[in-house]
Amino acid sequence: MPGNGHPESLEAVFSRAQPSGAGAAVLFTALFDTVRPRPVTDSDEAALRYRRLLDFLASHPEHCATLREAFLKLCSEVELRSFFSDSGLLPATGFFSELWRKISDRLLPGAPDTASLRGLVSVIFHNRNDHRWLSELPGELALEFWQRLDLQQARGTPAMRRLLESILEACRVLSARIAAMGIDAEIGHALPQDHEAESPFLA
Repeated sequence: MPGNGHPESLEAVFSRAQPSGAGAAVLFTALFDTVRPRPVTDSDEAALRYRRLLDFLASHPEHCATLREAFLKLCSEVELRSFFSDSGLLPATGFFSELWRKISDRLLPGAPDTASLRGLVSVIFHNRNDHRWLSELPGELALEFWQRLDLQQARGTPAMRRLLESILEACRVLSARIAAMGIDAEIGHALPQDHEAESPFLA
């Protein structure tokens, strides 16, 4: 971010891009700083800025390659599975334990775990209200962003294999959690008496 409080231009972001090491996370952080609307809750402005980013990438294929390299660098260096298996799910802790954790995080926020993809996402989208404009973006814009990166170009690379293996492992973790839900006593009371013979959870 420049000193005047406004986000850098896309040209400036890529002019100093370093897609290796810690520079990969810095690149994505600066990139989405240019997309974040002012005010942060303005979803229409967010869509316009995102469209501007996509048009910029369409006219600069070399920058698409830089982003692809940076993304694969992140995937090769951080823990990935928890991002796919835990994000968006309720924690296994009790109500009061989770309440106390949220209060503690609000009073004294801990440092993000930058060794994991989940932690890096919180660094890249560092504004506490980022979820508001992100959730309102049209799905086709996000899809086009990944099309611009064209990860097929990285097919067969170690980073891409690691990404796909992490997704598969997350699927295994989620399937085990779903099966465990089926034998939970509270859920069992709500199911028909013969559910154990043909449990959809275990299936």
